[in-house]
Amino acid sequence: MEAVAARRKHIEARLAQDEAKIKELSERLSQSEKLTKDMVDILDSFDGRLTKMDKTIMPVYKKTKQLTALQENIDSTMTKLQQVIDYHHVADEVDPKLREGPKGNFEAYLKLLDKLRAAVDFFRHNNPSSMELSHVTTSFDRGIEILEKNFRDLLRHNSEPVPYAVLQKMVDLELSQAGDEIQASPTKQATPTIQHLPDGVVKDLSTVARYVVTSAAENRGDILNNYGQIRSNTLGRTLSSFYDNNTPRKQAYASSFAVKPATPTKKQGGKKKDITGLARSKIVQGKLSTSSLLAGDGAVTSDEPLEGATVVVKLSIILMKLMKSEFVLMERIVPQRHHSHVFNIIISEPINYLISKGDSVLTLAQRQMTRHEFLTIISILKIVEALYKTLPEYKSLLFNATGGEELYVKFGHLLGRCEKLASKGLQDYIVYIKGDSEKVSNLPRDGTVHELTSKTMWFLEQMLTFSDTVGRLQLNHEGYYDLEDCRKAVGNFMVQTLNALALNMEQKARNYESPVLAAVFLLNNYSFVHSTFTRKELMLDLMRMALRDIEENYVTLIDNQRSGYQRGFAKLLGHLGHLSVNLPPTKNQKQALKDKFKGFNVELEELFKTQQQYSIPDPTLRRRVRDEIVQLVNIPYEAFYDEYSGVNFTKNRDKYIKYTPDDVEAKLLSFFDQGAGLQ
Repeated sequence: MEAVAARRKHIEARLAQDEAKIKELSERLSQSEKLTKDMVDILDSFDGRLTKMDKTIMPVYKKTKQLTALQENIDSTMTKLQQVIDYHHVADEVDPKLREGPKGNFEAYLKLLDKLRAAVDFFRHNNPSSMELSHVTTSFDRGIEILEKNFRDLLRHNSEPVPYAVLQKMVDLELSQAGDEIQASPTKQATPTIQHLPDGVVKDLSTVARYVVTSAAENRGDILNNYGQIRSNTLGRTLSSFYDNNTPRKQAYASSFAVKPATPTKKQGGKKKDITGLARSKIVQGKLSTSSLLAGDGAVTSDEPLEGATVVVKLSIILMKLMKSEFVLMERIVPQRHHSHVFNIIISEPINYLISKGDSVLTLAQRQMTRHEFLTIISILKIVEALYKTLPEYKSLLFNATGGEELYVKFGHLLGRCEKLASKGLQDYIVYIKGDSEKVSNLPRDGTVHELTSKTMWFLEQMLTFSDTVGRLQLNHEGYYDLEDCRKAVGNFMVQTLNALALNMEQKARNYESPVLAAVFLLNNYSFVHSTFTRKELMLDLMRMALRDIEENYVTLIDNQRSGYQRGFAKLLGHLGHLSVNLPPTKNQKQALKDKFKGFNVELEELFKTQQQYSIPDPTLRRRVRDEIVQLVNIPYEAFYDEYSGVNFTKNRDKYIKYTPDDVEAKLLSFFDQGAGLQ
């Protein structure tokens, strides 16, 4: 019971607390309602006062706004009026300053022109028939003309041809990178930088050009034409100066393959010194420079076979480089939408200049090849290779010009003409080699390498430098060229040339009275050809593609001529035949031995005298031929000598037994030695 009483007491206490709280909340709610009512009354009073104030202030506000708008209109009208007044006086105000020109301060000058341009626009739209429009237009046009004149003067003053040293360095670098040998510098150089105009000048020119072009005048394209023409003239002067510095002095150029007739002699030659033979001997021994082959007759000269060919190659490289740099410069000065038109003006004349120089060289080449100066082909091949390599870059540059397609056609026509002339020249060369009519007058008296042979092999060596180009020309069709086909075509050309040369040499050899000298002549020529193409690995590889047994064929030709040469000793060996001799010998036997020894002596001395005048320039071949003759002659002579020298067949032994085997060997080993004396 006590627990219940305690629980009831606790509940009653809680109830009393809650009632007290409810009473407190009721009192606070009453106070809040009173405050709310008081606030509503205050707000209603404030709203009433605002409504009364709005009705009082609003008319004043509207009136003030109207007055403000009127004031703004008056101010704007005054400003416009002042502008109109200024437009009427602007020409008189700026004209004296315009006549003075920019004086280097183009920005200030352009601000003066802006004032005139604004006046022109105003009168054109508001009073197009007024005298004021004519006045400001005249003043503006005069200012533009002065600006254009300053533009031209500034451009001309700073447009100088690229220095020759820079161009030469640029060409040397390009040729050395391409692996060419046209006077290229052997040391690697940094790419030269071409700065046509100072940066400050470029900035001023760009500002002026863009302002004039956008000045809304109808004929403002003149400034772009002027820019293109001045830069074109500068580029032309650069090319012309380089051409003049590279054009060789005028010299009479000796025919490279058309051999000058010599003084008529007997078929085997006379006693007159054979200068050309000595020169050829030096060629075979490597003692005569390549330049001597260009001149003919052993004379050393630095002239190229085709005058102007090398400089055309260089011009093509320089023009391509300069066109690139001119395009970059133009991009900095001329607005983009005018690039094609202006670039066409810049490059048209220089391209035509290059083509004209190329045409002149080709015309000269045609004349030279009609005179059988076939080393001209080497120069043409240099041009073909240079143009062919630069053709893609030219194409990309030319098609940035409005007339680029036409210029590209001209450029392609020059290349095509070069290729056609080179191709025809190569075919004519084989025909010439085969049918060369020079016979007696041009035969080397000592049987050495013929001038035609030495020059032909040098010519074929040059083909190696242009093997891909020669291969394309030989294939004689357009489109894709397989490298293997090109190489085989070059090899086929070389084989055809050597076949024609071999036929020519055999025909020439028939004009020698002495079969021995004819054999020496063919032996020298075949050996020279063989040693040349075996020394040049690439040449041998190319020819093997056309004729696998080319090397073996020439070894056979050389062996045949060595055998033919040895047959010239048959008469000498005929005196060494065996005799049956009694001891003591009979009178007839004595006479037979005398005839044998005497005949051998006479024949040996005659051979020695004759063959000392012959020449085998190749020391290896000369030593081999001498050793074979020693084996051929001295072995049977030694046997003959041992068998019969002890026989008592004469009282005057020195008259008949003049030579011991050692003496005979010494004489045989002095064959082809023009400095040896008779023993």
